[in-house]
Amino acid sequence: MPQARTSRSIRRLPCGSTGGGGRDISGRQRNGFSGSSEGWTGLSTSCNQPAPLCNVQNVYAATEGSPPGSIESRTDILVNGGQLFTGLATWRSPAFTATTVGSGVFEYDRQLTAPGLASVEPAVTVEEVLVNETAGTSKSLGVEQILLGDGVFRGRSTPVKGGTLTAGSRYHLEMRSRMTTNSAQAGPTGSIAVRFDNVGAPIPDPGPCR
Repeated sequence: MPQARTSRSIRRLPCGSTGGGGRDISGRQRNGFSGSSEGWTGLSTSCNQPAPLCNVQNVYAATEGSPPGSIESRTDILVNGGQLFTGLATWRSPAFTATTVGSGVFEYDRQLTAPGLASVEPAVTVEEVLVNETAGTSKSLGVEQILLGDGVFRGRSTPVKGGTLTAGSRYHLEMRSRMTTNSAQAGPTGSIAVRFDNVGAPIPDPGPCR
């Protein structure tokens, strides 16, 4: 039975409101990735082991999500002689211009899968970064380590303090993933994949009603 999509949106709330809507800071609908990556682009990727041992990539995952459709960072372990592997990958959102300086919550769903790699203790550390293109600065919104579990998409909420955004400035978000194995065992091969869906951050109006 199809899963209902979780509401994760970047939106400015009208004075006196506490919820509703479903639009991001730039006025688009939230990023649910149903059908495409919706303007998100994969940036640099790297692995601490050379090819052909390891490969890292950012891909659109059409069949994965809640409901299907998500963006994915993946480290493929192709040859394992007992090394520890670390793959780095980043997704970047479309740019937007902030229209408010209010506080809010950065919300999204995420999932970690690593078929065949449980014995090497895979994990992912994700840093959520807000980049101010106008000022040439960046700010970490939060860091989370995700351990291998049941492979279900689960929600994450990161508070965004008032004043983090400057009205009129141009921004983009980055999801920076560090995928690792934490037990050195020769033999196991497979992919460590972290996926993101329903990305957004509600930004309330900072001022009182007038």
